[in-house]
Amino acid sequence: MKGVYINGRHTKRGEPYYSLKVISYVAKIPVYKGQKDAKVVFNWGGGGFVAPRGATVLNRKFVYGGKYRQSQFMIRAGCKTPQSWKHLKNVPTGSFPVLEKLERSQGGKGIILLRTKPARRTQSKRRWYQKYIDKKREYRVFFFLDEIPSVNEKIPTDRSQVTWNLSNSSWTGAYGLKENAKLKKIVLAGTKALNLDWGAADVLEDTKGGFWICEINSRPGCQNPGGEKATFRRNRNGIYEPISGGVGGGSAGMWASQFRKFLEKKGKK
Repeated sequence: MKGVYINGRHTKRGEPYYSLKVISYVAKIPVYKGQKDAKVVFNWGGGGFVAPRGATVLNRKFVYGGKYRQSQFMIRAGCKTPQSWKHLKNVPTGSFPVLEKLERSQGGKGIILLRTKPARRTQSKRRWYQKYIDKKREYRVFFFLDEIPSVNEKIPTDRSQVTWNLSNSSWTGAYGLKENAKLKKIVLAGTKALNLDWGAADVLEDTKGGFWICEINSRPGCQNPGGEKATFRRNRNGIYEPISGGVGGGSAGMWASQFRKFLEKKGKK
């Protein structure tokens, strides 16, 4: 289908972010750079180029502006997500332990566990605070519109670590959870609160079996933790192709399948 694009953030040099290239390659969809013939645009998070008003755009107007803001939107909507605070001074003493987080981070970077309220601590304006949930499992739950096409469980090499990401974790399929009605209800309530059409939610399962949305990613990476990165080039059709290295696994194939289903359904209307 002509006029279909994947859109997202670019570097200062004008290069699409890595996962955007991966999705383009696997889905065989060109990266959007303001083409006027755009009919359907899949926005991979914020950034990128503004699509025409008449185009069908997924993730056109989602809640953006930092993870604390998204957390507050979900709390106000009654979603099952931990309490959060913008400033350390506002965290009640009885609410500890809490996680100190960066407003804009990826892969669990910069997260610190504060078990008690520090007597003295200079707070960066880029940080916020979230109630700590004692978890026994953590999942990456992928969503596309009203469906949960895939769930991965994060398997940490060291469960004592605060974050189960990056080099401290591997992922495995948690296929039975795709049909878990409770999990689906919690995740889709969060996506509705943030006006997100597709992306991935990080969900914690506490020691009593309850699910909590830790955060929702509008720009989830498509590379498995520890996977090799390829080098890409853009072909004449605007699609990125690898010229060295391996693309590996990740979620790009799943996204490509969801895009095809969406386009097929749209073409029948």
